[in-house]
Amino acid sequence: MRKSATLFTALALAAPAVGLTLLASAPAAADATAETVTVPATAPAVVATGADLRITGSYNTYVRRGGKITYKLKVSNRGPYSARGVVLNVFFPKNTYGHTYRGLPRGMKCVYVSRGAKCTVGSLRAHRTLTVTLTAKVNRKASGNLKGEFYLTSKSYDHKTGNNYGSAKTKVIR
Repeated sequence: MRKSATLFTALALAAPAVGLTLLASAPAAADATAETVTVPATAPAVVATGADLRITGSYNTYVRRGGKITYKLKVSNRGPYSARGVVLNVFFPKNTYGHTYRGLPRGMKCVYVSRGAKCTVGSLRAHRTLTVTLTAKVNRKASGNLKGEFYLTSKSYDHKTGNNYGSAKTKVIR
């Protein structure tokens, strides 16, 4: 009986911010007693729930007029839980055309949408990464900096949304 009560007491003390009462009891016996442990509520516990989607990647920092910009994007779920309904939204820079999507992981589909794409990932398990390669041809009259933007959305709760967005500036040279 004592081991069982000690186990419950240790569990209660390990979670002091919860504010609950635990009852430790043993199977019915002549000398069995029940022990109640009340844990006071203190500061709220910080618990990571949901997924943590993240987008990173590489791209050309310079491109010639008429050239091609290649974006190699990595879509990750850093956990602790799976994310469902994940979508990669892509906005290609102005003055680009001929957008392509290569190396799409199995089950991922991209649909062209007005100067961009909507790529449906579906579910992404915790601690998994998918790589997608996108290209855009640069107009021969383009100049200055071309900015592409990428962001992730999901039907699941994401406790760190600051890493769901990325942008890429490519300078056009002659």
